[in-house]
Amino acid sequence: MAKKKHDLTSDEQALIASSLSAIQTINAYNNFNINRNSIIQFSDTYATTIELFKKNVIDTKIFDYQNIIKNFSLSPSFENISILETEITKKENNIRTLINDLKNEKFEKSELESKLTEINESYMDYKKSQELLFLTSKIHQDAINIVTCHGSKLLSDFTGDESKEMVVISIDIRRSTDLMLKATSHENFAKFISGLSELLKNIVINNYGVFDKFTGDGILAYFPLFYSGENAILNCLKTAQECHVLFQKYYNDNKSLFSVVIKTGLGIGIDYGNAKIVRINEEQTIVGTPVVYACRLSIAPYGHTYINQQAYDSLVKKEIVFNFVEKEVEIKNEGLAIIYDILSVQNVEVQKPKWE
Repeated sequence: MAKKKHDLTSDEQALIASSLSAIQTINAYNNFNINRNSIIQFSDTYATTIELFKKNVIDTKIFDYQNIIKNFSLSPSFENISILETEITKKENNIRTLINDLKNEKFEKSELESKLTEINESYMDYKKSQELLFLTSKIHQDAINIVTCHGSKLLSDFTGDESKEMVVISIDIRRSTDLMLKATSHENFAKFISGLSELLKNIVINNYGVFDKFTGDGILAYFPLFYSGENAILNCLKTAQECHVLFQKYYNDNKSLFSVVIKTGLGIGIDYGNAKIVRINEEQTIVGTPVVYACRLSIAPYGHTYINQQAYDSLVKKEIVFNFVEKEVEIKNEGLAIIYDILSVQNVEVQKPKWE
């Protein structure tokens, strides 16, 4: 005679659900541990790079090394990684202890429920710290002090699921392949690109933009209104102007890295609209229409900044003086489109946004 199946009580069902949740947490933690290793490697590589950078620069005397090293050493990403790593390590150790307790100890039902709850809560806290680790390498130091506070609205704006209104900028080194082929060595080209990228990143951050990523021969960044303020479009255009100037000076100062000095510079594309801040492969980035068009408009000739229609409309509303040329350009997968080549924007002053 078959044994009658035991119907689970609500308490037993809750315990099973909590156990399954803990298993998922442990699996997720193990995945995060893999990412943790990559973070440690990044931090070690970053520190080593700075030391090598100092040595090479001082030995060859081909860079304005004092200024570049200052920018490297004071980068928000480097300064805050070590602080957050300490915090994350403590949380990792706590989770590891809780998991070991589950493996090695026998608990009464109530104790088990308490342990499972503690693991899940500890993991969620740990996950938030991981998110901060990636975010703090992308934003202004003043903002880092805000997002690390519990209950920060600024942090919830960065980590929320809804679309955000923002200006997106894509900066591309024109003729980058030719530039690489003209470098006296692969090492010198890598040195040139890494130094340039870090300086461009600092310009973005200092103008209250958010650095998104290096693209190999340029960078992608964005100026969300909740972070950059109502003058996000002006902050973005000031960034573009400063990046153009920076490139020409930096390239001129480092001509000795190249066997032939070619005519080149930055092509910059800017668009405005709604985009989402998402996590892909545990890295924070942005997706949406303005990202696509900013990247497509970075086909601008070196020394030029192309902006799309919505970015142009946003700029017009600011009622400031700016010079531009309306052009028809061929956009990838689009055909001919009307864009605006911004020649100059007058009297742009960046003010610190108000954050909560």
